[in-house]
Amino acid sequence: MSAEVFISYAAKDRERVLGLVKRLRDAEVTVWIDQAGIDVASMWSQEIVSAIRGCKVMLLSISPHSTESENVVKELALAYSGLADIYFVYPYWQVEFPSIAYPKARANAEKAKELDETLAEPWTTLAAIEWAYFDWDKSEKLLAHAINLNSNYANAWHWRAGLNTQIGNQQLATQYARKSLELDPISPINYAGLAYSKLYTNELDETVSLYEKAYKLSN
Repeated sequence: MSAEVFISYAAKDRERVLGLVKRLRDAEVTVWIDQAGIDVASMWSQEIVSAIRGCKVMLLSISPHSTESENVVKELALAYSGLADIYFVYPYWQVEFPSIAYPKARANAEKAKELDETLAEPWTTLAAIEWAYFDWDKSEKLLAHAINLNSNYANAWHWRAGLNTQIGNQQLATQYARKSLELDPISPINYAGLAYSKLYTNELDETVSLYEKAYKLSN
């Protein structure tokens, strides 16, 4: 299970931050913190990305050290990207109108991109926004760029599948939807994405089965 709180900090501030971690854990708040010194080139993308995506709150320890830390900048970029994704789906949840939510999504994705342009996440969100505004050519270019940055980012393949379903490229849509599911096989969204592509090929039995699987995983 994901920790409730993720703490982003510079290694030189570790002792000060550990005091906060102790107080939170004493209050029975689950905390994720890198105490082992994760190697940026290897484990960073696996452990820290998952922890940031799964947390409810991200705390940033601000200091002269953290403002110069490459890792902290990456973590902050992911947090902005996560906010962008949340704002983008607000209209689907009927929380806000698209005219209100999409500019917020774009602003946060642009901020994430500004902090770390090598992340696939903000490029994917920007592509989804362009799709929502029916600029399908621009959306495809942004998705291709996101996948070029990180071909293992399932959400980019998911949105690319949806885009191709929308413009009538059903074979590509199914191919991309299967790729997103292969990368994240426990995601109800990816099962629903594949079901959506199958719906337009009249494979109705498989469509229903996939939607049922998505429903079970989401509950």
